[in-house]
Amino acid sequence: MKTKIFLAFSLFMLVTLVFGQDGVYMEHKNKVSGITGMPDNDTISKSWFTDNKMRVENDEQTIIFRLDKKKVWILMSANKKYMEMSLEQMEQMAKMGAAMGQKEEDLDFKFKKTGAKKKIKNWDCYEVTTKSPMMTQKIWLTEDLPFDKNDFYKLFKNMPQFKKHAESFFNSKEIKGFPVFDETEMDKMGMKIKSIRELITIRKEKMSAGLFELPKDYEKMEQPMNQMQR
Repeated sequence: MKTKIFLAFSLFMLVTLVFGQDGVYMEHKNKVSGITGMPDNDTISKSWFTDNKMRVENDEQTIIFRLDKKKVWILMSANKKYMEMSLEQMEQMAKMGAAMGQKEEDLDFKFKKTGAKKKIKNWDCYEVTTKSPMMTQKIWLTEDLPFDKNDFYKLFKNMPQFKKHAESFFNSKEIKGFPVFDETEMDKMGMKIKSIRELITIRKEKMSAGLFELPKDYEKMEQPMNQMQR
Protein backbone atom coordinates (compact mmCIF):
# COMPACT_ATOMS: atom_id res chain seq x y z
CA MET A 1 0.00 0.00 0.00
CA LYS A 2 2.79 2.44 0.96
CA THR A 3 4.52 1.67 -2.33
CA LYS A 4 1.34 2.48 -4.29
CA ILE A 5 0.88 5.75 -2.38
CA PHE A 6 4.51 6.69 -3.01
CA LEU A 7 4.21 5.90 -6.73
CA ALA A 8 0.98 7.91 -7.00
CA PHE A 9 2.60 10.88 -5.24
CA SER A 10 5.68 10.64 -7.49
CA LEU A 11 3.49 10.59 -10.59
CA PHE A 12 1.57 13.64 -9.32
CA MET A 13 4.83 15.54 -8.73
CA LEU A 14 6.14 14.59 -12.18
CA VAL A 15 2.95 15.81 -13.87
CA THR A 16 3.08 19.06 -11.86
CA LEU A 17 6.70 19.70 -12.86
CA VAL A 18 6.15 18.88 -16.53
CA PHE A 19 2.85 20.63 -17.13
CA GLY A 20 3.09 23.41 -14.55
CA GLN A 21 0.18 25.81 -14.16
CA ASP A 22 -3.06 26.42 -15.98
CA GLY A 23 -2.69 29.37 -18.32
CA VAL A 24 -3.72 31.13 -21.52
CA TYR A 25 -1.95 30.76 -24.87
CA MET A 26 -2.31 33.38 -27.64
CA GLU A 27 -0.95 34.00 -31.12
CA HIS A 28 -1.05 37.40 -32.85
CA LYS A 29 -0.18 38.56 -36.35
CA ASN A 30 1.63 41.91 -36.13
CA LYS A 31 2.58 44.55 -38.70
CA VAL A 32 4.57 47.74 -37.99
CA SER A 33 5.31 50.42 -40.60
CA GLY A 34 6.49 54.03 -40.75
CA ILE A 35 9.75 53.78 -38.78
CA THR A 36 12.37 55.85 -40.60
CA GLY A 37 15.09 53.77 -42.21
CA MET A 38 13.37 50.46 -41.51
CA PRO A 39 11.18 48.28 -43.76
CA ASP A 40 7.68 47.21 -42.74
CA ASN A 41 7.91 44.52 -40.08
CA ASP A 42 5.57 41.52 -40.21
CA THR A 43 5.79 39.05 -37.33
CA ILE A 44 3.88 36.32 -35.56
CA SER A 45 4.05 36.60 -31.77
CA LYS A 46 3.25 33.82 -29.32
CA SER A 47 2.34 34.43 -25.67
CA TRP A 48 1.94 32.18 -22.66
CA PHE A 49 0.39 33.56 -19.45
CA THR A 50 -0.13 32.15 -15.98
CA ASP A 51 -0.96 33.99 -12.75
CA ASN A 52 2.67 34.86 -12.06
CA LYS A 53 4.65 34.05 -15.21
CA MET A 54 4.57 35.25 -18.81
CA ARG A 55 6.46 34.41 -21.99
CA VAL A 56 6.18 36.49 -25.18
CA GLU A 57 8.21 35.49 -28.23
CA ASN A 58 8.71 36.21 -31.92
CA ASP A 59 11.42 35.27 -34.43
CA GLU A 60 13.94 37.77 -33.01
CA GLN A 61 13.56 37.66 -29.24
CA THR A 62 11.73 36.17 -26.28
CA ILE A 63 10.75 38.03 -23.11
CA ILE A 64 10.06 36.05 -19.95
CA PHE A 65 8.35 37.80 -17.04
CA ARG A 66 8.87 36.09 -13.69
CA LEU A 67 6.58 37.99 -11.33
CA ASP A 68 7.36 35.44 -8.62
CA LYS A 69 11.04 36.45 -8.84
CA LYS A 70 10.38 40.12 -9.79
CA LYS A 71 12.64 39.60 -12.80
CA VAL A 72 12.46 39.96 -16.57
CA TRP A 73 14.67 38.05 -19.00
CA ILE A 74 15.12 39.20 -22.60
CA LEU A 75 16.49 36.42 -24.80
CA MET A 76 18.13 37.10 -28.18
CA SER A 77 17.97 33.92 -30.20
CA ALA A 78 20.43 35.07 -32.90
CA ASN A 79 23.45 35.10 -30.58
CA LYS A 80 22.07 33.05 -27.68
CA LYS A 81 22.46 35.84 -25.15
CA TYR A 82 20.08 37.31 -22.60
CA MET A 83 19.63 40.41 -20.46
CA GLU A 84 18.19 40.38 -16.97
CA MET A 85 16.21 43.26 -15.46
CA SER A 86 14.17 43.82 -12.37
CA LEU A 87 10.48 44.57 -12.92
CA GLU A 88 11.18 48.06 -11.59
CA GLN A 89 13.87 48.68 -14.22
CA MET A 90 11.58 47.36 -16.97
CA GLU A 91 8.84 49.73 -15.84
CA GLN A 92 11.25 52.68 -15.83
CA MET A 93 12.31 51.92 -19.40
CA ALA A 94 8.68 51.55 -20.51
CA LYS A 95 7.82 54.92 -18.97
CA MET A 96 10.80 56.60 -20.63
CA GLY A 97 9.78 55.22 -24.02
CA ALA A 98 6.07 55.98 -23.70
CA ALA A 99 6.27 59.41 -22.10
CA MET A 100 8.53 61.18 -24.62
CA GLY A 101 6.66 64.40 -25.32
CA GLN A 102 3.56 63.25 -23.42
CA LYS A 103 1.97 64.42 -20.22
CA GLU A 104 0.76 61.89 -17.65
CA GLU A 105 -2.88 62.76 -18.35
CA ASP A 106 -2.37 61.95 -22.05
CA LEU A 107 -1.81 58.31 -21.06
CA ASP A 108 -5.30 58.04 -19.49
CA PHE A 109 -7.11 56.57 -22.47
CA LYS A 110 -10.84 57.18 -23.04
CA PHE A 111 -12.64 54.58 -25.13
CA LYS A 112 -15.74 55.27 -27.22
CA LYS A 113 -18.00 52.96 -29.24
CA THR A 114 -18.36 53.97 -32.90
CA GLY A 115 -21.40 51.81 -33.69
CA ALA A 116 -19.49 49.97 -36.42
CA LYS A 117 -19.80 46.17 -36.51
CA LYS A 118 -18.27 43.40 -38.65
CA LYS A 119 -17.20 39.76 -38.71
CA ILE A 120 -13.60 38.93 -37.93
CA LYS A 121 -12.93 35.23 -38.43
CA ASN A 122 -16.17 33.70 -37.05
CA TRP A 123 -16.60 36.34 -34.37
CA ASP A 124 -19.21 39.11 -34.32
CA CYS A 125 -17.23 42.23 -33.46
CA TYR A 126 -17.83 45.89 -32.63
CA GLU A 127 -15.46 48.86 -32.77
CA VAL A 128 -14.22 51.24 -30.09
CA THR A 129 -11.71 54.06 -30.51
CA THR A 130 -9.37 56.01 -28.26
CA LYS A 131 -7.30 59.11 -28.96
CA SER A 132 -4.50 61.09 -27.32
CA PRO A 133 -2.35 63.96 -28.68
CA MET A 134 0.16 61.43 -30.04
CA MET A 135 -1.92 58.32 -30.70
CA THR A 136 -5.14 57.13 -32.33
CA GLN A 137 -6.33 53.56 -31.84
CA LYS A 138 -9.17 51.48 -33.24
CA ILE A 139 -10.04 48.24 -31.45
CA TRP A 140 -12.44 45.51 -32.51
CA LEU A 141 -13.86 43.34 -29.71
CA THR A 142 -16.04 40.26 -29.54
CA GLU A 143 -18.22 38.66 -26.88
CA ASP A 144 -18.16 35.32 -28.73
CA LEU A 145 -15.04 34.10 -26.90
CA PRO A 146 -14.93 32.61 -23.38
CA PHE A 147 -12.71 35.58 -22.42
CA ASP A 148 -13.57 39.19 -21.60
CA LYS A 149 -11.97 42.45 -20.46
CA ASN A 150 -11.37 40.97 -16.99
CA ASP A 151 -9.12 38.37 -18.61
CA PHE A 152 -7.42 41.06 -20.73
CA TYR A 153 -6.65 43.08 -17.62
CA LYS A 154 -5.44 40.03 -15.72
CA LEU A 155 -3.08 39.11 -18.57
CA PHE A 156 -1.63 42.54 -19.31
CA LYS A 157 -1.74 44.50 -16.04
CA ASN A 158 1.72 43.24 -15.04
CA MET A 159 3.41 44.08 -18.36
CA PRO A 160 4.89 47.59 -17.92
CA GLN A 161 4.40 48.64 -21.56
CA PHE A 162 0.69 47.70 -21.42
CA LYS A 163 -0.16 48.49 -17.79
CA LYS A 164 -1.67 51.98 -18.22
CA HIS A 165 -3.59 50.96 -21.31
CA ALA A 166 -4.91 47.82 -19.59
CA GLU A 167 -6.13 49.83 -16.60
CA SER A 168 -8.01 52.32 -18.80
CA PHE A 169 -9.41 49.44 -20.86
CA PHE A 170 -10.63 47.60 -17.76
CA ASN A 171 -12.24 50.70 -16.22
CA SER A 172 -14.08 51.77 -19.39
CA LYS A 173 -17.86 51.29 -19.34
CA GLU A 174 -17.81 51.15 -23.15
CA ILE A 175 -15.84 47.92 -23.14
CA LYS A 176 -17.28 44.41 -23.13
CA GLY A 177 -15.73 41.25 -24.52
CA PHE A 178 -12.16 40.61 -25.65
CA PRO A 179 -10.07 42.50 -28.27
CA VAL A 180 -9.30 40.56 -31.44
CA PHE A 181 -7.98 43.29 -33.75
CA ASP A 182 -6.41 46.69 -33.14
CA GLU A 183 -4.90 49.37 -35.33
CA THR A 184 -2.71 52.08 -33.80
CA GLU A 185 -1.27 55.22 -35.37
CA MET A 186 1.38 57.21 -33.49
CA ASP A 187 3.13 60.49 -34.23
CA LYS A 188 6.47 60.05 -32.49
CA MET A 189 9.72 61.94 -33.03
CA GLY A 190 8.54 63.08 -36.46
CA MET A 191 7.56 59.57 -37.57
CA LYS A 192 4.06 58.39 -38.44
CA ILE A 193 4.17 54.88 -37.03
CA LYS A 194 1.34 52.46 -37.74
CA SER A 195 0.89 49.08 -36.07
CA ILE A 196 -1.74 46.40 -36.61
CA ARG A 197 -2.28 43.42 -34.32
CA GLU A 198 -4.68 40.58 -35.10
CA LEU A 199 -5.58 37.70 -32.79
CA ILE A 200 -5.04 34.37 -34.52
CA THR A 201 -5.85 32.02 -31.66
CA ILE A 202 -6.48 32.02 -27.93
CA ARG A 203 -7.08 29.07 -25.63
CA LYS A 204 -6.63 27.81 -22.10
CA GLU A 205 -4.02 25.11 -21.64
CA LYS A 206 -1.51 23.63 -19.21
CA MET A 207 1.80 25.51 -19.26
CA SER A 208 5.08 23.60 -19.15
CA ALA A 209 7.29 24.88 -16.33
CA GLY A 210 10.25 24.94 -18.74
CA LEU A 211 8.63 27.69 -20.81
CA PHE A 212 9.45 30.18 -18.07
CA GLU A 213 13.05 29.13 -17.36
CA LEU A 214 16.31 30.41 -18.83
CA PRO A 215 17.87 28.16 -21.49
CA LYS A 216 21.09 26.65 -20.16
CA ASP A 217 23.08 27.50 -23.32
CA TYR A 218 22.38 31.26 -23.21
CA GLU A 219 25.05 33.72 -22.02
CA LYS A 220 24.19 36.68 -19.80
CA MET A 221 25.00 40.18 -21.12
CA GLU A 222 24.92 43.61 -19.50
CA GLN A 223 21.68 45.52 -19.88
CA PRO A 224 21.51 49.15 -21.13
CA MET A 225 20.18 50.61 -17.89
CA ASN A 226 23.41 49.72 -16.07
CA GLN A 227 25.50 51.24 -18.87
CA MET A 228 23.47 54.45 -18.74
CA GLN A 229 23.89 54.70 -14.97
CA ARG A 230 27.70 54.51 -15.36
